[in-house]
Amino acid sequence: MQQAYYYLLLTGVISTLLWIPYVAARLFSWSVTSFSHAPTSDCLSMNSELKNSVQRIPAADCDKSDRAQLPSWAERLKEAHLGMIKTIPAFVAVLLTTDFLTDVSTHKISAEITYWSGIFFWANISYVILHILGSEFVKIPVQLVAWLAIIAIAAQAIL
Repeated sequence: MQQAYYYLLLTGVISTLLWIPYVAARLFSWSVTSFSHAPTSDCLSMNSELKNSVQRIPAADCDKSDRAQLPSWAERLKEAHLGMIKTIPAFVAVLLTTDFLTDVSTHKISAEITYWSGIFFWANISYVILHILGSEFVKIPVQLVAWLAIIAIAAQAIL
């Protein structure tokens, strides 16, 4: 079971490190001032229903002429990170609950949980790599493998 927590740790570290290249791309594509720039008054409007309240206009409608387009790999990296983040809460909940509800001193259960935790980790790594490379058709089945691993871990507590 300790190795399963190791895979959880690695998943958290990888999901944290994925932001570094994206933020670096934003910093180099945009100037430092526009990188940390708050919305201008053009991006704010008065809400007609609630007087004296300010409503933000969606970012797509704001004038961002001072910001260059990010490289496509950076946008794909951001999307890959968000895809990975969607599976992590379920993995954490299932792993902790399974540890709490089962007798993991049994070598068979512990080995199966570790096996499926490894499958989850490597499926997420594969998903990120495939997403960055732009493989649209392969990344979805890989993401389904990660969800299958979560279900297999949960089955250890249920069955």
